[in-house]
Amino acid sequence: MKKAFLMLLMLIFTACDSGNGDILLLEQQSLVNKANSDIVQRQLDAYNRRNLDEFLDVYSHDCVITELGSNDTIMNGKEAMKSRYGDMFTNLKNLNCTVPKRITVNNFVIDEEVVTGLRDSGTVHAVAVYEIENDSIVSVVFIR
Repeated sequence: MKKAFLMLLMLIFTACDSGNGDILLLEQQSLVNKANSDIVQRQLDAYNRRNLDEFLDVYSHDCVITELGSNDTIMNGKEAMKSRYGDMFTNLKNLNCTVPKRITVNNFVIDEEVVTGLRDSGTVHAVAVYEIENDSIVSVVFIR
């Protein structure tokens, strides 16, 4: 009886250990997703405050911003972003972006974005797909 009980305990511990490994992997992935989501949130908060330095701080120096469908490169590198967003932040006093929905999968953060104050015609509805590497945004693809 004692031997059977010990075998049962070993079987339970083995099953629990295997499950814990899977749980740890899920927890690690959850932490990565949270960290990447936090990076994108920092740039969104800086965007809404129109703080150019904080906004650019989370982007890599050679980040690329494109638009899906046209395959056009909108901006290439931080200097191009600094020029374009600097003008926007200076001239568009009512600029604001809200994110009704965010999905984070590994190193990609996908935001549904509603931007106001960008055009006289009202709101712009878009999707932005941010790619994160080494704690920096390396690319953004807009879908409009």
